[in-house]
Amino acid sequence: MKKIGGVNKKRISISIFHFLISAFLFLGLCNSVFASYPAWGTAQTASHSPYTLTFKVPTSIVDLGKVRTSLNLTTSDINATLWQVVFRVYEDDLLSNTLIYQKTQVYAFYPLPTVLYDQIDFTTGTISATSSQKIFAEADIMDTPTHVLYTLKTTSYNATVFPDDSYEPNNTFSAASNLGTGSISLSQLIQANNLDYYKFTASAGFLNYTITVNNFFNVAGDFDLYLYNSAQSLINQSTSTTDQEVISMLLPATGTYYIKVISADGGRGFYDLTVGAGASPVTPVADFSGTPTTINVGQSVAFTDLSTNTPTSWGWTFGDGGTSTTKNPSHTYNTAGTYTVALTATNAAGSNTKTRTNYITVNVLAPVADFSGTPTTINVGQSVAFTDLSTNTPTSWSWTFGDGGTSTTKNPSHTYTTGGSYTVALTATNAGGSGYKSKTNYITVNVLAPVADFSGTPTTINVGQSVAFTDLSVNTPTSWSWTFGDGGTSSTKNPSHIYTTAGYYTVALTASNAGGSNTKTRINYITVNVIVLTPVADFSGTPTTINVGQSVSFTDLSTNSPTSWSWTFGDGGTSTIQNPSHTYSTAGAYTVTLTATNSAGSNTKTRTNY
Repeated sequence: MKKIGGVNKKRISISIFHFLISAFLFLGLCNSVFASYPAWGTAQTASHSPYTLTFKVPTSIVDLGKVRTSLNLTTSDINATLWQVVFRVYEDDLLSNTLIYQKTQVYAFYPLPTVLYDQIDFTTGTISATSSQKIFAEADIMDTPTHVLYTLKTTSYNATVFPDDSYEPNNTFSAASNLGTGSISLSQLIQANNLDYYKFTASAGFLNYTITVNNFFNVAGDFDLYLYNSAQSLINQSTSTTDQEVISMLLPATGTYYIKVISADGGRGFYDLTVGAGASPVTPVADFSGTPTTINVGQSVAFTDLSTNTPTSWGWTFGDGGTSTTKNPSHTYNTAGTYTVALTATNAAGSNTKTRTNYITVNVLAPVADFSGTPTTINVGQSVAFTDLSTNTPTSWSWTFGDGGTSTTKNPSHTYTTGGSYTVALTATNAGGSGYKSKTNYITVNVLAPVADFSGTPTTINVGQSVAFTDLSVNTPTSWSWTFGDGGTSSTKNPSHIYTTAGYYTVALTASNAGGSNTKTRINYITVNVIVLTPVADFSGTPTTINVGQSVSFTDLSTNSPTSWSWTFGDGGTSTIQNPSHTYSTAGAYTVTLTATNSAGSNTKTRTNY
């Protein structure tokens, strides 16, 4: 039988065994007509050195329905090679001994275990469920399966079986057994397909309750536990598959509550029920401490709850906007100042707040400046990423990069355009002061020889037009030398050049800096075409006055380079020669015409009566 104790708890013990008294008296009278049997619960022993057989029937209600036998082997037979122990349980009805249980265990090792133990359960039907049985046990100690060394037999016993559930009337809310007020402990038998109800009263001073059901014997399963309020509404339950069910809670109000215990599988069995009443909670008195109370920016304070009356929840404010619901929190302060801390401690009875004004002092230390740069060796035109590594939380930064460049960014990036070694310095500042760090010749900037390249636009022109050239060289050249293929040159970075003669021209660029020179040549890069214009026809003839039978020599005076000519001489004669001669055979005045043609077109010149 289990009990729950505590401060200011009442204890009430309730026994369900009173109904057994008359049964025991009756059985005692019945036994008097038979042989004398040992009293209930007394262990009987049969011995034959070095073996002892103990047979024991139940000693309390929690053992009801179990018969236990054990064989104590205090020494071993060194000559035996095979041990066989046989347990037998008989029903003794005075007329015959009926074997109702037997179990054999064989051991082929040395030494034997000190104790062999077995038990049977006569509530399962192994032994008939009459009100009383006379039973005993015996064991054969054998060194072979057929050779018995010793046989030990105990005296018979009274083994009483409880009748059915006529004594279990508390199977409804209205019939619930009244457990009273305070802490209660009892043991109970539950019959098949039955359930038990109990009720108890929670007073103003005792609202913390723990209700426990321990399974001492259940044929096939376990027990479930339910808790109801005075309106018989379920407020909590415990239905695990273990041998103990527990409900522990603060009851919501004073008054009557109901407990239901039920066999989870519908079987019969035995259980212990304990109801422990604890004192009602008292409103906390909030208090706390913090360590340390003076820190630097970025450090933490460990707070400890010192509240009394067992708070169950905590609400902290740290004065900088930070909060916590942890019992013993740690908080980091990132800003200098003095901070008021408050704790509200709460339990079911209420809340209480403790405030400590200007409790935490947070100081600022001047920064210790430091930094890094990546990479520290670069080529001209590349950048270095600088990272502030200063401690004590600076709030402003002043960088010098050694080439005249500066920055106020925390983690700047800087591009170096000239080769050399550069000293970098950082001044880090906060409310506590400034720190300075300089790294001499920290950055090395190398100069690479250019890789020359260029373009020209357009690359096909007519005579007299210009081409614009653009330097595309890398690695930062500082001087340029151009040749345009027609004898022209330039030292300008991006020159323009006029071509006056048709043809194909090769252009070259030599780009130079402190790291060296490199030349790029583009062969026949520029094409210069001749401009073709429509001819302007003209001509002359010599002489212009002749006698019949004489000739005139005509000369083409057309401009813009005609490529073909068409002459008419006025007397029906024609020619396609550039400078023809024509003989006139008839007197008269003649009009001469010349049409001059090239790819751009044609033009005609006419001289009348020429």
